[in-house]
Amino acid sequence: MPDREFDLIDRYFSRLSPADTNVSCGIGDDAAVIKISHDQELLVSVDSLIEDVHFSRSSMAYDIGYKSLAVNISDIAAMGGVPRWATLALALPNVDPDWLQAFASGFADIADKYGVVLVGGDTTQGPLSITVQIMGTVDRGHSLLRSGTSPGDKIFVSGCLGAAGFACNALKENRDIHTIPLPCLQRLHRPEPRVALGACLHDLATAAIDISDGLAADLDHILKSSAVAARVQLESLPVCEVLENQVDNALVWRTALAAGDDYELCFTIPAERQAELEQKSGALDHPITCIGEITTGEGIHWLQASGAEVKLALHGYQHF
Repeated sequence: MPDREFDLIDRYFSRLSPADTNVSCGIGDDAAVIKISHDQELLVSVDSLIEDVHFSRSSMAYDIGYKSLAVNISDIAAMGGVPRWATLALALPNVDPDWLQAFASGFADIADKYGVVLVGGDTTQGPLSITVQIMGTVDRGHSLLRSGTSPGDKIFVSGCLGAAGFACNALKENRDIHTIPLPCLQRLHRPEPRVALGACLHDLATAAIDISDGLAADLDHILKSSAVAARVQLESLPVCEVLENQVDNALVWRTALAAGDDYELCFTIPAERQAELEQKSGALDHPITCIGEITTGEGIHWLQASGAEVKLALHGYQHF
């Protein structure tokens, strides 16, 4: 039996996506890419958030509404697109007007921020779950896929890693919420999709993905899709400072690389275009960091500053 999300998809659902000349990219990326005109393509993605899996019973309804759309917008950002429309399906154990008002406020605030219009959905009674479908647009032929990188490309990540994952782990361990640093909780509950960065990458990047399950797992998706390997310098990783102050050294890398919920972008560009990238991204006031390079072979090789390889068994968040 398949025991991992992508095993399940490959075994049962990939065969349901036969060749279609209107589908530029189907199952297997951050979003599907569908041709809709001579100069535009439609991006489509969907995600579900389940109580006690993706958020706790104690989470604020506003934060749940905000994050349920934010994580979907992040998929559009990873494809280099512009988010446009969304649908919302809610399963509710009961009708709580106060909860629904706060949820809707969080959803509306991030929708307004990124120009997303809610165009439909569904409600039903059942265990609390939220499913959002996001649709966006991108110039035809300019969507960022996971499969375009090649040896010699440089690997970059945006922002910093680990703060949200630390907060998520702390909540699962039932730590007093007041002992968890506020910046970590903010990164967990209200992630900021990197839409502007994604838009500036569509003429530069050769591959991209949003970091939802942890850098180790998500970079590996790029490597497998492109049939390449990576050399990553551990000392170059942009670990969030607040994480380094909260976690023992032995856990820093594991939290930053595998805990997930960062919703930053990991992407690759040709080495000769690094200066161009840094010039364009500098105007966004959001840091990017070069962490390594693409090579031939398989897998991720984690390197110390000395060049010695470190064996790290990192798998990222597992859905099953």
